[in-house]
Amino acid sequence: MTTNIHHLLALLPALIAAGCSCPNLPLDPLPTGGDSNDPIIDDSDPETNPFDSDDPPDDSDPPDQPVEGSNQLMNGGFEQGEGSYTGVGYGWETVDGGTHGEDWLDYHTPYAGTAAQCITGGWSAAAIQQISREGTVTPGVTYRLRAMVRAQKASSGHGGYLLGLRWYSGDTYISEVQMVPPHGITYDWTSIVIDAQAPADVDRVAAYLASYTDGIACYDEVVLTDLTL
Repeated sequence: MTTNIHHLLALLPALIAAGCSCPNLPLDPLPTGGDSNDPIIDDSDPETNPFDSDDPPDDSDPPDQPVEGSNQLMNGGFEQGEGSYTGVGYGWETVDGGTHGEDWLDYHTPYAGTAAQCITGGWSAAAIQQISREGTVTPGVTYRLRAMVRAQKASSGHGGYLLGLRWYSGDTYISEVQMVPPHGITYDWTSIVIDAQAPADVDRVAAYLASYTDGIACYDEVVLTDLTL
């Protein structure tokens, strides 16, 4: 068989010169460069043709993410020094009257900027807060309190917690939503986020920063805002 092929190839130039159309010579398809094991795609068959499908393309938009409004707190980064209370950042107030614990601004190891707010509860508890202006809360709207928190043996043995979002009607405290501790009672700077829907009959919201027993809790970059889609 090989000898016959070589003989035909040797005669091919002469046959072409004589005008022969060579109808009886078998013609193999030109190589395509693909692997002989590659699957054959039938363009007319949507089962084997990945470029021909009746399914519409998936051009749906990803789900909308909540958009934060403007920050309702002043001096959430504690860069403006002390205010009316010793050791407490400007714009913030003590909740316990300053009778227990100690508050101070940490200028050595803040999370960002030049200062962070630190609190220790002493033998009991200590807390500071900042309340929004009256009429700045809409019932049914979701509000977000987020902060960077650092804790050193900030015990919750008395049922206490460190960061909380509080609801008020005028000057009357209504309820609160507490943070979920990330891990243990000692941790480095950690982002804490609280999302909560404003209940009926409230018109103010507060960021509540606390520490219990002899542990130390520090706060920085505190933001309180409403969320919209």
